[in-house]
Amino acid sequence: MAIKNRTSVFPVTDWKAGPLPGYQALALKLTYLTYSADGTNTENRSQFFAFPPEMVETLISELQRHLRNLQKSDQSDSQQEKH
Repeated sequence: MAIKNRTSVFPVTDWKAGPLPGYQALALKLTYLTYSADGTNTENRSQFFAFPPEMVETLISELQRHLRNLQKSDQSDSQQEKH
């Protein structure tokens, strides 16, 4: 899958997150899809990524902000379709 500027995009299908024992950090591992030229999907798993608490808070805040913008955009699009 690619977006307009031809950057590859990998749909996330699952994740695992939790505290990283022995560290003040949260671990995150993503499961995502890749597509081959023949149209088949392959499920892949990332490495674990470690985030300090401050970075987790920033990530959550940014994700919430982007989600609100996406939801506003979806609402605007659906209202325009009704007219």
